[in-house]
Amino acid sequence: MAKVGRPKSDNPKADKFSFRLNAQTVNALDEYCEKFSVSRSEAIRLGIEALTSGKAPKAQEEKREKRDMPSFLL
Repeated sequence: MAKVGRPKSDNPKADKFSFRLNAQTVNALDEYCEKFSVSRSEAIRLGIEALTSGKAPKAQEEKREKRDMPSFLL
């Protein structure tokens, strides 16, 4: 008898994450998703890909460099 159901994915998305966002970030995410017709999950995956490929804006890196390290971490 033949197999029934959906075929297995080559790249399954088995890991789940839960995190909190403020209202401003959710609104920005939703506007992006509506503008480009993508799901929230896909938009977040695209953002992570941009961060890891070096396509993300450098301004965020500069902000991190300017912060002072808390003394308890030194």
